[in-house]
Amino acid sequence: MVLADGRVVCASPDGVVRIDGENSVDDGGELFEGATGSMGTLGVGTLFEVEFLQVDRGRRGAFVELQYTSVGSVDDAIKIFRLGRAPEPKVVFMDAIMCSKSFGVVVLGRLSDGE
Repeated sequence: MVLADGRVVCASPDGVVRIDGENSVDDGGELFEGATGSMGTLGVGTLFEVEFLQVDRGRRGAFVELQYTSVGSVDDAIKIFRLGRAPEPKVVFMDAIMCSKSFGVVVLGRLSDGE
């Protein structure tokens, strides 16, 4: 990942961040987790290691269905996040980005069987 200041870092889920291939710091996994869905605001991802999982297509929850909702303010985004915590259908993923004071997008993910 290339950060805004030009540093090249390697973030991992265990929290170790290697900076320019040499120094390491432990951020508790914050950069790795935060970069997911940050839409480039934390840096630009340049190399990814991906693990694929076998999916049982007939099993409930084998997929995540995403719902994108545009919002006109931070308050609107917060309202959607609060609604997303309702018990059914269960939201398993929430993310948002505010592009300006008056425009943003909230993403909610629910488990699905792919239908």
